[in-house]
Formats: sequence, C-alpha cells, structure tokens
Amino acid sequence: MVSTLIRYFEWVAFFHSFFVKHPEVREREREREREREREREEREREREREREREREREREREREREREREREREREREREKRERERERERERERERERAEIRKNIRIPKKKFKMWGCSGYLRVAGIQKIAAFFRN
Repeated sequence: MVSTLIRYFEWVAFFHSFFVKHPEVREREREREREREREREEREREREREREREREREREREREREREREREREREREREKRERERERERERERERERAEIRKNIRIPKKKFKMWGCSGYLRVAGIQKIAAFFRN
C-alpha cells in the first residue's frame, strides 16, 4: 500500500515537472519581464520627451508667426503713415494751386446784377472759380 502511494507520488512528481517551472527559470522570466518593463518605461519617457520637444517647436513656430504678424502690422502702419504723408503733401499742393488760382482771379470794375445778387462778380474768373470748386 505504501509503495503504491510512493509510486503514485513519483508519477505525480514526474508529470508535475512538465507543468511547474524550475525556480531558476521563474527567476529568469521575472528578470526578462522586469527588463521589458524597463524598456517600456524608457520608450514611454522617450515618447514624452519627443512630445515635449514637439510642443516646444510648436510654441517656437507660434512665437515666430506672432513676430511675423507684428512685423506685418508695423509695415502696415508705416505704409499708412507714408500714405497719410503723401495725402497731406497732395493737399498742400492743391492748397498752393488754389492760392495761385485765387491770386490770378481778377475782379472786374464792372458791377452787374445777377439773380438779385449785387456786388462785383468775378466775371472773368467765374470759370476758374467753378473749376476750383469742382476740384
């Protein structure tokens, strides 16, 4: 009876050896698992660093775009300033021309009435005046 039990347990141990891993094998597997975990963490950290670099590049691009917009606004302001200056210059030129026209207009000595208005009318310069107000 006892020998049968012993044989039975020997067979159980024999078959069990196929399914149960040796402690050293288990230790090697744990070591491999730890190594894989370390590699995974390293890749994750690398991805995180890459994302951070990408964010930094994006921020830099955004700053560059902002600087470009600022330069564009500055150019636009300069352009507007030059345009206003040109407009003022044109206005001064027109004013000079008008002053010249006013100087050239001669008031005739003849007095004549027109539509109930009395006084000296600029008969000779009426076309000049009309041209002056048209401009």
